[in-house]
Amino acid sequence: MCQFVRAEPMLNGVGVHQELGREVFIGALFSESLSNDPGTLLRNSQPMRMELKIVAPEGITARRFSRLWIEGLAVNSKADELMAQADNTVLFDNMFKGRLLKDDHVVIANTPVKVYPSRSTR
Repeated sequence: MCQFVRAEPMLNGVGVHQELGREVFIGALFSESLSNDPGTLLRNSQPMRMELKIVAPEGITARRFSRLWIEGLAVNSKADELMAQADNTVLFDNMFKGRLLKDDHVVIANTPVKVYPSRSTR
């Protein structure tokens, strides 16, 4: 009998977004393999999870949160990659309404699907 044990992804990094010296949210990235190179992490096609926790006492409006996310994407992407994600960016922008409150969590998970070669029967 064989059992597969899958470990939880490890904490790969933590960052704090600040505005005017005040913390707005804390972000953490979890992945199965550790790397400080985003390209390596993305090419590995591994389960990953990003967690953001709102820490600003007054929270943050959904519009501001979405704008910060899209600005970050724009700064860290090539123009063609950004254009390829235009529809997804609009979908992301429409996911949040109202205000994110202090201690709210936003979790974005990537769970790649393994594709197995099909067998042909003759």
